[in-house]
Amino acid sequence: MLGRHAAAPGGRAFTPSPTRAASGRLAWSVPLACGVMSGILLGLGVWWGLLVGVLGAALAVLDGRAALALLALVGAGLGFGSERLNAARPDRMAPWVGAQVTLTGEWDGQFLRLEDPPARVAVSPKPRVPPGRVVLSGRLVRPEGQDVPGGFDQAAWLRGQGGLFVPAPTTVLVGARLRRNTPEGGPHGWFRRGLTVGLGEREAALMQAVELGDRGDIGREDFGEGYSVRDAFARSGLSHLMALSGQNVALLTGAVVWLLMWLRVPLGWRYAGALLFLGPYLLLVGVSPSIFRAVLMGGAVLLAYAIGRGRPDPYGVIALAAALCLLPFPLWLLDVGFLICTMLST
Repeated sequence: MLGRHAAAPGGRAFTPSPTRAASGRLAWSVPLACGVMSGILLGLGVWWGLLVGVLGAALAVLDGRAALALLALVGAGLGFGSERLNAARPDRMAPWVGAQVTLTGEWDGQFLRLEDPPARVAVSPKPRVPPGRVVLSGRLVRPEGQDVPGGFDQAAWLRGQGGLFVPAPTTVLVGARLRRNTPEGGPHGWFRRGLTVGLGEREAALMQAVELGDRGDIGREDFGEGYSVRDAFARSGLSHLMALSGQNVALLTGAVVWLLMWLRVPLGWRYAGALLFLGPYLLLVGVSPSIFRAVLMGGAVLLAYAIGRGRPDPYGVIALAAALCLLPFPLWLLDVGFLICTMLST
């Protein structure tokens, strides 16, 4: 019986054909992500979105696993359904458009979140207070569209800030005046106060910007030369340090793994312990495209290490994170920030 490395009859060694690619190199999440993006684009009426789904199926066929092409079809159905459900969400603030109103809700530094009706409202100008419960008065109007070609489309940007489980802001409270505010309580307030205890105003503002992504306070800090701290970061090319992204997830998980290693915790449990910290951290800082993607990618890598699978395929992890981001937030596909942070992950 010939072994795997035995010579073929005639003395010639068998070598595989260089033109035949080995199958099984394509991560299953790649055609799934292509399908999700295709379904979202088709739901938005973009016909060439079909080509993205065809690309996912073609990659599966070229990899020698045609069955994976079905994942592109499944992803397209899920993406199309997600976009349609998101588009069908009712506008709960419509009855008050154009009226002078007084709103009470939770201010998170960017939007005002209301409980009744459950909605989020953009505020202009933004109140110069830390996150917490506020009472604001002003006139409720529709966001502005794109006035000139290439200009900022506030209405489209606000639509992209919501998803299936987070209402998108559909109105803007203009001429907003602060009537009352109460500092943030609960776990969020405790965590924020813990980050800034013992720090000066400027250092506390920087800590909140780096760890929580809250740049409200840092935008009000000035140098003696007449420009703000935020401008200094922009001029030095370091503005990305104040954006929540993979660096925050890496710092958090690295610190947890190091601590568990110092405590002599078994290897698999170190990664599992770091994985458990990602969910609470996401709840503390809030959901945004960059941090949600980073948490999903970090969670996938930590899970693979925890169960002993080793280093996962990077393109598969990126595709899986993209699909899981886009299903609850389909309009992130049109968000430049999401596209850039996803592409830079490659």
